[in-house]
Amino acid sequence: MPQVSIIIPHFNRSVLLQQTINSVKAQTYTDWEIIIVDDGSDEIEWERLKTYEEEKIKIYQRTDGTKGPSRCRNIGVSKSKGTYLIFLDSDDLLADFCLGQRVGEIEKDNNTGMAVFLMEEFNDYPGDTKTCFNIDVPFPKLRGLFIQNRNPWNVTCPIWKRDFFEKTGGFDESFLFMEDPDLHLRVLNKAPGNIKICYDKPADCYYRINHIDNTKESFWYHSIFYRIQFYKKITSGAYANDFVISHQQDIRIGVYHLIRTFLYSRKKQFPELYTELIAWMKESRLFSTFEITKFRFLINTGNSASGILQKLRFRGICYKLLPVD
Repeated sequence: MPQVSIIIPHFNRSVLLQQTINSVKAQTYTDWEIIIVDDGSDEIEWERLKTYEEEKIKIYQRTDGTKGPSRCRNIGVSKSKGTYLIFLDSDDLLADFCLGQRVGEIEKDNNTGMAVFLMEEFNDYPGDTKTCFNIDVPFPKLRGLFIQNRNPWNVTCPIWKRDFFEKTGGFDESFLFMEDPDLHLRVLNKAPGNIKICYDKPADCYYRINHIDNTKESFWYHSIFYRIQFYKKITSGAYANDFVISHQQDIRIGVYHLIRTFLYSRKKQFPELYTELIAWMKESRLFSTFEITKFRFLINTGNSASGILQKLRFRGICYKLLPVD
């Protein structure tokens, strides 16, 4: 029975983490280890976290200067011993049959380096929404969805063979957000033949959808900043020119989504991010001068402090005029 290493980054979530750990302990597949890497939690959280350590649960704390889930996951892999890897967030859960199902499927074909499974969303307890996180599309369209920021799966959905994961170079530690779309897009680009989609199997993990505090300014800043970095990376030589050309429309749709969902109503809050995005749009040559001028006009007009424009409801009008796809 090969061992599965479950890597969990943690930051100030020790109460929720207990539920996550319990879901691993309930597995019918018994050869597992949990590697928790703390990202500099508050002292009271760190002290509580240390009480969770036992024979099959190892706890480490990141002590270097590189903060974020990417760094913690990479550290976790280096500390782990398993043949297979699963990346589990500290507020999500596994079904009790998860490890058995995943090991059984990935071992059916020696060519499979990564197998992807369904994830169900939940609010208070698994099964309370009956909605699936994953987007099921033909395999060739998966890259486009990640580029559009319509992620067809998230970080907990795959199981990895250790050597296959290590060949990817791991998580990009410069990303605090968007780190798993970046990783999965790289794998889809370089080794699509080694990925197995197992959507014919029941959902075996659960994504908590009600804990994020979207009112925090840092959430919105990072959501915008790292999406810009994601598109910068795609167009800065990390991928071949033919990749960028063939996915030009996907990149454009992703940027439209970024502007409509995150930046449009926060241009005054984060003017430096607005400036950075416009500068990249010019440099990328994926948008015409007319398109960029139109974007700037609509964003600036929609965020105008003019009382007349506000009375005329120009904010809503400008939003509706922004491109969708």
